[in-house]
Amino acid sequence: MVRLTNWAAGRAIGANPLAGVSLLFALCASAWFSGGSSIDIFWGMIALSAWLLARALALRLAAAPGGRVRASPPLAAAASARLPDGSTDWMTLPGGAWDVGEAGRGRGDPPAIRAMTGRGFARLSAVCGLSSECAIYGGMAAGGQSEGWTGMWPLAAATIISIALADMLIACSGAAAVGGLAKAIAGNSAIWRWAGRLLAPSAGPRVALAALGLVVHGPRVALFALLATEVTSIGVIGWRLGTFAAGLTADLARRRLVLTCRDDGALAGWAGRLVQGNIVPLPSICAGLGAVALLAVLGLGDLPGVVALAPVMALLLAAPGSRHPHDGRSDWLAPVLLALSQYVYLAALGFARGVPGPIVFSLCALTAIWYANLAAPPRRAATRARKIGPGVGLGWESRMFIVTFTAIVGIANIGYLGLAVYLGLLICQNVMVGVLTPREGNDR
Repeated sequence: MVRLTNWAAGRAIGANPLAGVSLLFALCASAWFSGGSSIDIFWGMIALSAWLLARALALRLAAAPGGRVRASPPLAAAASARLPDGSTDWMTLPGGAWDVGEAGRGRGDPPAIRAMTGRGFARLSAVCGLSSECAIYGGMAAGGQSEGWTGMWPLAAATIISIALADMLIACSGAAAVGGLAKAIAGNSAIWRWAGRLLAPSAGPRVALAALGLVVHGPRVALFALLATEVTSIGVIGWRLGTFAAGLTADLARRRLVLTCRDDGALAGWAGRLVQGNIVPLPSICAGLGAVALLAVLGLGDLPGVVALAPVMALLLAAPGSRHPHDGRSDWLAPVLLALSQYVYLAALGFARGVPGPIVFSLCALTAIWYANLAAPPRRAATRARKIGPGVGLGWESRMFIVTFTAIVGIANIGYLGLAVYLGLLICQNVMVGVLTPREGNDR
């Protein structure tokens, strides 16, 4: 992998283009998996292997803080003129970008050095990674459906929802800020430290697990195994973080991330200002989640319009909590429970009202990708250049109103499809702003 990384870096291949290429490979794998036959699965596995390689190479080029990659001789020679110490052997990669010193950044950099600077890679990697997973699991569901398996789309939607919730749980808890999930949940126990390394696997191991299940037992077992893994991770991580999270959300930056991940819109913002942030967020969110779960269990297919609005109105009780500082011991769970409420309602209402499975899955997947975009590390330069995020556009409350209204008037298909297109465009806009905005300091 080191030689391949040096080869890519020596040819000015950056991490951002490789992230996009990996998404293309995932789409190819999804298209082949949707065929369902043995030969389709074979070619899908080839494309999947290419996705894993491209993703690993992109992450290597934009390595985690403190990681090092040996520079190829031509590239090291090009960088040595810029480095203060004249080093030609190693380059340090803090913050996901090749660091050749402050003097080595800017418009005057050599092309190879410029290509290695990963502008907005954190956001691009998060979006492309989850988009790739959604495409691959959607292709498996389509292939299983074409082969006569029933219930594939609800299973695929549940899988994506569980993955999104596990990732959001880790992001909002602040586990990454204290050295990673394993350190956050370990406490004083070596056993929990090792267990933390196995919980909530990243995109690569998740897809590898699904691919193994697909080859051995078919798409249903593949998705179910992944779903069981993620649900188990959510339970264990939530339990352990609930014990140690008091200190994880103490810093201001982490509370801001929690507020960002709530994804409140204009209506929720107005309600929060009305009560001046005095409403505690969790009780009202739990009440709304309970109402949504109850009606989902009872079924939303034949309910009259007023009753179908009940879970949305109950969840709107969470809107006044948008201006609360979320500094309580368990307030970091607010975005996770809000997202869970939305996922349950979107999936239950869509499948109950006869919306085609691929459309319901697409809306759930794009909602998950949107939340992954919100949870990605922000870039100050991009924020100043263009304010995009909570309070701009449609928040969670507006999206739920849209799908409920379209279901009541009998055009749920249009509502789900239109909302999916809207989220897709909004995600692309955010990613492009993050990637194209000029780099500032160590921001990504």
